[in-house]
Order: sequence, then C-alpha cells, then structure tokens
Amino acid sequence: MSPAPRKSSLLVVAWAATLLASALPAVLWNQFSGQTAPAWIYYVRIGLPLLLIFVSAAVPLLSPLRNYFFLLAVVNLGYWLVTVVRALPAWQGWEGSVKWMNGMLVLQSLEVGIALLVLAALFLLLRKPANFWLGLGDLKATAYPVPWIGFTKPSPWKTFGLIVAGAAFILGIIFLWLSNQPTADMWQKLLPALPGVILLSAVNALDEEIIFRNGLLAPLFPAVGAAPALWLTAVYFGMAHYSGTFPGGLIWFALTAFLGWLFGKAMLETRGVFWSWLMHFLSDLPVFDFTAMVFMQ
Repeated sequence: MSPAPRKSSLLVVAWAATLLASALPAVLWNQFSGQTAPAWIYYVRIGLPLLLIFVSAAVPLLSPLRNYFFLLAVVNLGYWLVTVVRALPAWQGWEGSVKWMNGMLVLQSLEVGIALLVLAALFLLLRKPANFWLGLGDLKATAYPVPWIGFTKPSPWKTFGLIVAGAAFILGIIFLWLSNQPTADMWQKLLPALPGVILLSAVNALDEEIIFRNGLLAPLFPAVGAAPALWLTAVYFGMAHYSGTFPGGLIWFALTAFLGWLFGKAMLETRGVFWSWLMHFLSDLPVFDFTAMVFMQ
C-alpha cells in the first residue's frame, strides 16, 4: 500500500477509535434516551482500544497506533476507576456532606492519580521523558501562524502564549459572567476561597495536560502527523468536558476543544508542558471561580 492510502487508513481508524473511546457514546445515549448511559459503555471505551492493540498485531498497518490505543485505554480506565470510587455508598455520603472546597481538593487528588497512571504508562512505552515532552520545553520556541484565527505571522511563544492565556482568562470571565450573573454576595463568598481556587486551577491544568496532551498527543503524533493529532486529541478533550463539568453542553464542548487544540499546539511546538499548562491554568481560573461561587454554601 502506498504512503497516502496507508495514512488515510490510519486516520480513519484513529478517528473511529477516538470518537468511540471518548464521551461521545454516553452523550448520544443521554440525548436520545433521556437516561444516564449504562455502565457497559465505559467498558467499551476501555475494551475497544485494548482490542485494537491485538488487532494491530495481525494488521501491521495499525501498528503505528498501538501506543495511542494503549494510552486511550489507560486514560479511560483511570476515569472509570474514579466513577467506581465515587459510586461507593460511603463516598457518596461523605461527598454529600463535605464543604465544597474540601470535596474539590479530594476529587482533584483522584485526578492526580489518573495523571500518575498515565505517566506510568508513558514511561513504560516511550521510556524517556523527552519522548513525551515531560519538561518545561523551549520557552522561546516559535509559534507558527494559524490564519483561521487571525494569527498570520510567526511569533515567539513567550508572546503568543501570553496573548492566548490572557484572552482565555478574560473571555472565560465574560462568558461565565453572562451565563451566571453573580451577585455581590457570591463575590464575597469567593474571596476567602481564592487561594484554594488558584491551587485547584493550577493542579487541574497540570493533571489534564499530562492526561490529554502528554498522554494522548505524544503517542499519536508520530503515527498520523501534527495536524490530525491536534484535532483528534482536541475533540477527545472537548467531549470530556461536554457533560459532568461546569457549565457543560455543546458550546462548552466547542470552547474546550478549541482551547485543547491551542494547548496541544503549544506542547507540540515547544516540546514541553509549560506554555500549555500556563494557558490551561489561566483558562481554568474563571471556571473554578464561578464554580465556587455557585456551589459554595
């Protein structure tokens, strides 16, 4: 098979595996049935990538995607384990009675566990941290043009990254302000919680960069190339935020997928996590601010 058909076939399989292993099946189930997706959908999300690993042993065409399939399964296994823990009666009783900040800090520690699981898988498969961009990266690397967002000339990431991070922070505040209309009382409740909100934003951003960028983009990029890998992982990231997150929904999917694409671009071009983490952190701050205002008692 010539290189072009081979790459097309890889892309078709990569897209099918990504969409079926993402939150999309559960979202569609909920939309069309009006009910929460059954537990077996999560088993499919874990089992399908594992099955494709075995298929790739018989179909050499798929072998470049083997590491990506494994990491997809690991990511979904991690999030499934969190749902198992949160379904325990003792946990539900505790979660229903604990203060919001304490509960969020503990829940964030569970996501730290997922990030550590993903890192273990990356070290197992890719060995060296440089192979999955676990480091600050080249902070002065060039951000290449993206004409469709009006970015038409190369620029250092130290400039482009700060612009994107600032824009994400400001636009996030505007979007959530218009959606929630916070009162003066809500702002007063937020002030003493700000240190915790900043900590949650910083840790969540690092966890998700490790899970969705180091964990998925790094093994996928060598198999399909930069542009497809960025879009595949961005869609997966967006679907992960469609439901069960604040505020959720189709608009939130589009916004988080777009931001995920920018975070991935930063990691890919700098070969490190710093700029993707900083942009993610500043885009998370408004989300955790408004979540705290809404849910703190």
